[in-house]
Amino acid sequence: MRICPLLKNPTGQFTAQEQLNHLSILESQSKKMVADIGWLTIPPRLNHWLRNSRPGYYIPFHEVFKDELPEYEDRASVLGFLAWSPEALQGGLVDVDSGLIYRYSRNARDRLLSFLILIVAFFAAAGIIVGAAYLPLETWPLDPTVLPTLLIGWAALLAGLVVHVGIGIAKRVQAQRGRPPIIAVGDLPLLVNAKVGHILLKILLTLVGLFGLLFSLGVESTTPVNAFLVGYTLDSVFELFGAGIEQRAGAQMTALRKQVDIANR
Repeated sequence: MRICPLLKNPTGQFTAQEQLNHLSILESQSKKMVADIGWLTIPPRLNHWLRNSRPGYYIPFHEVFKDELPEYEDRASVLGFLAWSPEALQGGLVDVDSGLIYRYSRNARDRLLSFLILIVAFFAAAGIIVGAAYLPLETWPLDPTVLPTLLIGWAALLAGLVVHVGIGIAKRVQAQRGRPPIIAVGDLPLLVNAKVGHILLKILLTLVGLFGLLFSLGVESTTPVNAFLVGYTLDSVFELFGAGIEQRAGAQMTALRKQVDIANR
């Protein structure tokens, strides 16, 4: 950059085309310098943030560093390097598609505890389903005779959720032009520890989806196919369900405000 004629002789006589050429070279050199600085400074800061955060937290890479690396291609290159280099990040898992870096514990005991929490949550969810069939309420529509339907429906719902995740991975493989995804079995404890909160939320949503299906269609109309489809479209179902609740709540609030205004008059 020091030998750029525009910087060495700002008052020199240059044609418009010469100025454009020099400015283009200067701009590319400036972008390269910014990218090199990002390569040198971003990984150490990420490691510092990961050391000072708890498992389950994540860092939105593109949002945090878009001011330092304005070019998306430069940020994608750094993020890809962090994902493919095993020792680049200490305690962080990189999701290249979403641009998120998840924090996991480097302590084996903490990772084992995450597995135990999921096992307890799974059996607790099964216990809730069994308990729902034995509630001693007169108007309760469930009884012990429908317990097999409840358990089979929940299993089908979980299967639909797993298939949905698998198809999502297959779509990402196609987007990567056939390049297979990195599936390291040894990283499974790290992944579970980093996303244990998300997995617990999914287990809770499967329960809500199961009972919503039962109470909306009835026990007689609930089949494994219906439960599987609910599990496959679980996120979409709850988006629609939540939007419907918000619309109804907004309408009720509007009506309530009108009633209050009328009463005040």
